[in-house]
Order: sequence, then C-alpha cells, then structure tokens
Amino acid sequence: MENYRVMQQQASNGGVSSGLQQNGATADTGGPHANGNVIPESDSDINGVNGETNPSLGPPKIMDKTNQDIVRLIGQHLKTVGLDRTADLLMQESGCRLDHPAAAKFRQHVMDGDWNKADHDLNELKSFLNGASQSLVEMKFLLLEQKYLEYLEEGLVLEALQVLRNELTPLGHNIGRVHQLSAFMMCSGRDELQTRAGWDGKGSASRAALMDRLQRYLPPSIMLPPRRLHSLLCQAVEMQNQQCTYHVTHMQTSLENVSLLVDHSCSKEQFPCHTVQLLNAHCDEVWYCKFSPDGLKLATGSKDTTVIVWDVDPETLRVTHRKTLEGHSHGVTFIAWSPDSSHLIACGPEDCPELWLWCVDTPDCELRVKLIHSTDDSLTACAWHRDSNKFVVGGLRGQFYQCDMDGNVSDSWEGVRVKCLWCRSDGKTVLAADSHHRIRGYNFDELCDFTILQEDHPVMSFSVNKADRLALLNVANQGVHLWDLQDRCLVRRFQGVTQGHFTIHSCFGGINQDFIASGSEDNKVYVWHIKRELPIATLTGHSRTVNCVSWNPVYHQMMASVSDDCTVRIWGPRSSSPEKTDNDKTASLENASSNSSGWHEMTVLLNVMLTFPAHCNYPSVPHYHQFIDHRLNLEHTNRGWRLMSNENASCDMLLILKGYQKINIEIAFLFSMLQKAPKTKVFGNTKKLAKTVIWFEGLLFTSSFVLWSCLSRSQDFRFYLHKKLPSVLNTYYTIYEKVSSDNTMRQNDMMIWGKN
Repeated sequence: MENYRVMQQQASNGGVSSGLQQNGATADTGGPHANGNVIPESDSDINGVNGETNPSLGPPKIMDKTNQDIVRLIGQHLKTVGLDRTADLLMQESGCRLDHPAAAKFRQHVMDGDWNKADHDLNELKSFLNGASQSLVEMKFLLLEQKYLEYLEEGLVLEALQVLRNELTPLGHNIGRVHQLSAFMMCSGRDELQTRAGWDGKGSASRAALMDRLQRYLPPSIMLPPRRLHSLLCQAVEMQNQQCTYHVTHMQTSLENVSLLVDHSCSKEQFPCHTVQLLNAHCDEVWYCKFSPDGLKLATGSKDTTVIVWDVDPETLRVTHRKTLEGHSHGVTFIAWSPDSSHLIACGPEDCPELWLWCVDTPDCELRVKLIHSTDDSLTACAWHRDSNKFVVGGLRGQFYQCDMDGNVSDSWEGVRVKCLWCRSDGKTVLAADSHHRIRGYNFDELCDFTILQEDHPVMSFSVNKADRLALLNVANQGVHLWDLQDRCLVRRFQGVTQGHFTIHSCFGGINQDFIASGSEDNKVYVWHIKRELPIATLTGHSRTVNCVSWNPVYHQMMASVSDDCTVRIWGPRSSSPEKTDNDKTASLENASSNSSGWHEMTVLLNVMLTFPAHCNYPSVPHYHQFIDHRLNLEHTNRGWRLMSNENASCDMLLILKGYQKINIEIAFLFSMLQKAPKTKVFGNTKKLAKTVIWFEGLLFTSSFVLWSCLSRSQDFRFYLHKKLPSVLNTYYTIYEKVSSDNTMRQNDMMIWGKN
C-alpha cells in the first residue's frame, strides 16, 4: 500500500504508466484510434502516454476522497464507452489514477490472453487480496480454466491436456468442475464445446467476462468493480421506484428507459383508481372476487348462489362474461383458483356442508367435484397446494381436510375451527386462522402444528404475498394488519378502513406487491403503499359494504371490488375509464357485456313518462296535473340512474329497456305534493290511484314479479324480475298502486332506479 501511495504521488506530478496504450495507437505515430480520430504527437503527450505532463493543464487539483472516487468512477465509465483519451486526460488533470499499476497490467495481460504473464501478475497482487491464499487459488483456477478452454477451441488438445493435468488438477480446487472440464475433450467441435461449457468462446467477450469475475477478488482501492457507476445509477433508480407512490406498471425503470435528469415519479392517472366497468350480473349481494393466477380470468361469488367467470382483456383492462356457474345451494363466500388457473373451488357460509370444484378450462366450465363429506360439516375456506393437485378445506365446526382432485379426503385434522387457509410454498405447511385469534401452521405429513402469530381480536381473513413472507390480516374492530411470518412480528397497522365483524378480504398488489387494497364497511376501497400507514387512495362508488378486493397479479393496473350493493367494479387507469357526457348520463347506460348464455346488461333507458287511464278526470283534482304532466329524465347517481321531473308535459309513459334479459328495478313512489286530496268519484272505493303501463322490449321472465308497497313517507315499492321465459316482445305489465284509506297522497316525486 505504501508503494501505491508513492505511485499516487507520482501521478499527482503528471506521471502516467507507460504500460497504458490509448485507443489502440502508439504514442509516437499519431495513428488511428478506436474512436476513429487521428491525433498528432502532441496529443499523445497530453494524454500522458509518454509519461510527460502538458504544462497547460497546470498543477493537479487537490480533492477530498469523495471527489477522487467520483472522478475515478467517471474515468472508468469513459473507458467503458470507448473514450480512452478523455479518460486519460481526466486522470492526468485530476491527479487520480483509475487502477493500481499492477492491477492495470494484470487486466491488460488477461485481455491479451497472455496467461503466463497474467499468472505472474497475480503474485504481485497477492498482498492486496483478502484471504490471500484461498483467493489466489480461486483466481488462478479461473485463469487456467479460460486457458484450457481456448486451447480446446483451437484444437490444441495436447496443450489443453497439459494444462488440465499439470496446472488445474494440482490446485486441488473445485474438483467437480475439473471433471467437467476433462469431459469437454470429447466435444466434436467448437459449437458443442461452447454449448456444454456455457462459454462465449475465445475472444474479448469471454475475457471481459473473466475479468469481471476476477475483479471481485480485488479491493476497490486497487481496481474498481466493473461498471461501478452504472451499478450506482441502477441502485438510485431502484430507490426512486421504491419511493414512487404510484409505481404499479410493468414498465421496468432502468437506465435504458428513464431520464437521469429528474427523479422518477409515476402519475396517479396510471394507477387503478378509476372505475372502468360496473357489472350488475349478480342479483344479490356479491361476497367474493378473485383474479386467476394467470391474470386472464376473474371469478365473482354472490349470495344469489352463483359464481360468474369473466374473461380479462389485457389491452382494455375490461372483462367479458364467460360463464355463470349454477347449482351451488348456498351463497358463495369464498373462491380459490388453482395455481395453474385451470380449476376453481367455491365455498359457502357457515351452514354450507358442500364444496364445488369446476374445471374452467373446458368450454362449458364443467363441474368436476361436488364434495360433501358430512351434512354436519361446515366448509367455508379452502386453499390449493402449489402443485395444483391437492387442496385443503375447513370450516368453523372443526372440519379440516386435505383432499385430492377427485374430492377424496387423504388427511384430516380434528377439532380445528378454521376461518381462513393458505398453503405455503414448501408444499407441506398449511396456515390456518382459527377461532382463538391465531394463525397456526399445520404439517399434514409430519402431523405437527405450531403457532405463528396471535392477535387480540378475531382474524376474519388473511392473505400471504408471493414471497411467502408477509401476511395481510383483516382483524375485527381493528382493520388491516401486516405481519412478518418469518420474524413473527407485527409490521404495520394500516389506517382509514372501517372494519367491524363483517368478513372483508384484502389483497396485495402491484408489480412487486408493494400495494395493499381492502374493502370497508363505509362503502369504500382503501389502497395503501406497503411502507405507509395512511392510504394513498380512497376509491368511492359502491353504495354498501365492500366485501372483497382483488388485484390482478399479472396486469397490475387492474383491480376488482365487490359489494353488498350487488355490483362488481373494475378499477383501472384513467386512460381505460370511459368518459361520459351529459347526453350519455341522461339517455343511455353503457352496454358493458353480453354473453352466450343469453343474459345481457342494460343498454338503453329512454322516454320515461307517466299517464293515467282515460276515465281519470284528473283536472277535477287540485294540482293533479302537476303529478302526471311531468316528463321524467335521467340523472346518474351513485346508486344507479334516477328519473327526475321535467316541466315538459307529455301523456304516455314508455319505459324502453332495449336488449334487457335480466334486470332488477327498484321503483320508489314518494307522495307529498297532493296532501289532503279531496275524495272524488275518480278514486271511489276501488283504491286504485292510477294505472301505469310499462313496456319492456325483449324482456325474458319465468315468473311474475312481486310488488309490495306502502304510501308512508319513507317506504318504497320494489319489484324484482330475475328469471327467464321465452322472449316476448311488447309485453305489457300493469301495476296498480294502492291508496291509503283516506285517499291522501304525500309526495309526487317518482324515482326509478335501474340495476342490471
């Protein structure tokens, strides 16, 4: 090291090692350089190739260690991109030196393939090596391996054999690799040798790769690590990624696609916080949703006992209906995809003793297994092992089974009241949240169990990230907690979410699963960065409790949420969100999807007007015309499409629902304007206020709808049209509204809420 300091002092005086040739040109010829320029002799002197300093540069600059390191990094990068003259001039003016002279000489000999000199150089560098003896042996082995392979490629078999016997073998290092090298002698040609050895062949590429491996043994004060400035910049960009609040895309921010002039920052417009689709295919509360592991399918389960499988379009980040899976006799509270995305399991609520397994790869998504082990069972949770050939299932009544693909119970664990399950990546351990506020690990092979974490309140659900390290818990009355399964400690409590005793499912998301999303009892979806306790986004749109959120594991700008408001919302970036105009809001509903089974979403809702039978002499009733001579128009609300009054008079009520085949309509009559209406012969004793005719174009039903009503200030009329009949066009339904005994009316504002 003292010699190195002396050499550094010489460098400060302008001396440059004569061993360094710049750009492939000699110092006295002014010949062509690697960069294609021709320089005069004086330029060679300036570069210090002749060991002299250009007086015009002045004395070397005095710099602290940090600045010296920066200059060395810049000089190394200049060399890497071929600016050798510039690098040498920088070193000369700064008084720094890139590498120790012995290290520079060693590099040159390796790149030239002068193996004997390179071996001699190693002895000079021995004093600088950490763990000198072992490191020296390993470096010599790498040199001799390259030498041996180059001999073989050139067909110099005897020379290669001599290296193998007399130089490599006596080192006594990496005997297994020595045996592999000896087998390469049987290769029939260059291509086979390179393929079997995993080697680039003789030349600068393989020698540069060898130099990178050798350089790791040398301290940075002697020789800089390869491409060190590039490595530091990559680390800086990666740190910016981690600090970026909304970095969720597949775009890898590397030096090739980002600017180093400004810090990286993703726009919130790219984040999945805008409603892309509103799906109304379920006719009751939707309890669960889950994207398939391949990201190409979405499954939603509802209280209406159906599971709907949707196909994902990666380009538009939208879904289309594939198949409605029927037959489940209970509501669907949980869905589990097999890791290969080919099968789907659906579980029900606590009183459900059955489990349904469908093969979704078949055109009809055929039912493969309906598992009922006992009618007293409660099968509410399930999870797949990573091989997709077996799964575990359990419930709150103490059932805990391991089953094969045919539904046969291969193992069971008695007395475990299971709320949620997860299979770990080791293929043996199953995590189970139980009724004692714990998550425990169970090994069915070794029949052992152990506690991993303990909460103070019931664990309603949990999920584990793809690294199998972090667990996300929804805890009753507490919210969302993040646990480290390896260290068995609580990492973070996320704030904002409203969590009571409802079962709400949260998830990890984003390209590195740096984000967390959860539903909430305040009808919102909350999104956090994994390192921040406060939400970075709060998504509104649902009108009742949001039961589950699922983040697409492949297409990270896509997220789904389901709610007790009977809807499924698809969230995406603003670029995928439809821009609605005022005319759209007042004239139509978007046709979100259609499917082969005949169910269609709402497409048109127009011209809603009200009329009474001709025999109703309404002018005799004070202000009666104000009730009927209103044309109703549409106003979009968070619940659906509301029909508001308009002063334009019209006489016919026509509700055109074009293309409907399944619809849930809520009609609310709030009578207040015609208070204390006088008794007239128009009303008589029939208690019929009016006859309203609604025309459904193309509607399909199987049974008549039910209408119940009450004319109190807060009650609603509701009727539900759920099932199918053969298509009947121009089908008329007559609704008779009953009047209270005193024939009084309290409000005249009529609202119709349309839900598909």
